[in-house]
Amino acid sequence: MGAELLPGDEEPAPMLRLPPPRRPPFSGVGMFVGAGVTFSAALAEQIVAHVLVKRRCIDPFDAPSDPMAGPAEEAEDFGQVLLRCAPGVLPAVALRVHSDLGLLATIGLVSAGAAFRAQPKAYDDVFGDRPPKRMLGLRATGISLVSVGVVTWLTTGAVSWGLLASCRDTRCATRARLMAFTTRDTGAVLVAAGSGMLAYSLAHARAYDRFFRDRALSVGTAWLPGGAGLSLGGRF
Repeated sequence: MGAELLPGDEEPAPMLRLPPPRRPPFSGVGMFVGAGVTFSAALAEQIVAHVLVKRRCIDPFDAPSDPMAGPAEEAEDFGQVLLRCAPGVLPAVALRVHSDLGLLATIGLVSAGAAFRAQPKAYDDVFGDRPPKRMLGLRATGISLVSVGVVTWLTTGAVSWGLLASCRDTRCATRARLMAFTTRDTGAVLVAAGSGMLAYSLAHARAYDRFFRDRALSVGTAWLPGGAGLSLGGRF
C-alpha cells in the first residue's frame, strides 16, 4: 500500500507543449535578384555617361583644329573644350545621379534579402537542436566592409574629380574617369556586402530568440481553490 499524499503534494499536471510556429517562407532570393538588376542598371548608366563624356569632351581634343599649336595653346584648348562641352554632358550628369540611386537601392535590397534569409536559418537552428551561432566575427567583418566601402566611395570619387579638373591632356582625363568609374562601384559593392552581413547577423539573433521562446512555451491545467484554469510556462 503506497504512502498517502499530503495536501499540496499532488503530482503536477503534465504540461502540453504548444505546436511550433510556421517556418518563415522567406528565402531572400527575390531581393538578391533585384539587387543584381539594380546594380546592372546602375553600371549600364555609368557606362553610357562615360561614353557621352568621352565623345563630347575628350574626343574633340584629340583632333585639335590647329595642328601647329604649341603645348601652352593645347592646354588652353583643353580647358576651353571642357567648358564648351559642359552643357552637352548634362544627360551624363543625370545618368550618374540616377546610377547612385540604383547603387543605394542595391545596398538596401541586399540588406533586406539577408535579413529575410536569416529567419528560416534561425528557425532551423532552434527546432533542429543546434547550438546558437556566434555572429561576432560576421558583424565585425560587416562593419569593416561598410567603413572601407564608404571611405572608398566618398573620398576617391572626390579625388578623381579633382584630378580631372587639373588634367591637361586626354590620358590624364581618361585615368581620372576610370578611377571614378571603378572606385564608385567598388565602394558600393563593399557597402552592400557589409550591410548584408550586419543585417543577417542582427536578424538571425532576433529570430533565434523569438523562436526559442516559442519552442519553450507550454500549457497545462491548473487547479485553484476556487476552480480550475490553464497555466502557461516557458521562457519569457
